[in-house]
Order: sequence, then structure tokens, then C-alpha cells
Amino acid sequence: MKLAYESNVGNARSTRYKEKILGRAERLFADHGFAATPLRQITAEAGVNLAAVNYHFHSKEALLSAVLERKVQPVNVRRIELLDQALSEAGESRPSLRR
Repeated sequence: MKLAYESNVGNARSTRYKEKILGRAERLFADHGFAATPLRQITAEAGVNLAAVNYHFHSKEALLSAVLERKVQPVNVRRIELLDQALSEAGESRPSLRR
């Protein structure tokens, strides 16, 4: 499943830049909050220029969405797996979501 922040640009350099930006943004947003974290601080720590953030994410808000999606997506996949398992184990009866 392709996440929203993953574009069709397949070169490794582009992917590295995106991952560096996401990693730094995640840490800085967590440490200082969204409003108190300037894009210039993220780009300085990621070692990329401001244009890279604008190219890959278009805005600071979209960058935050990508950071959140990157963290939530694996949890959601696991949640769906567990729900499917509960339905499968229940068969025709009502599934129990308690273990």
C-alpha cells in the first residue's frame, strides 16, 4: 500500500530526502510542537533545502499529515488484521473482541 507521502518519483535520492525530512520533522514536532517548529529548522537538521519540503510535501501542514500517516498506517494495518482474525474465528456467531 502506497502512503500519501510516497510519490511516484522512484529515485533513491528522492526517497532518502523524504525519509530524512519525515524523521527530523517527527522528532522536532514531538519535541517542540507543530507551531513552534519552523520548516527551516527541519530542513537544516535534515540537510536538505526548503525547496525539498515544498516539492515533496507542498506545505508544513501536509508534512505533518505525512508524519502522522507514517506512524498510524502500521497500527491500522495490524488493527484490520486482528479484526479479520476475530471475524474468521467467530465463523457464523458474533465475534468477541475480547481475549
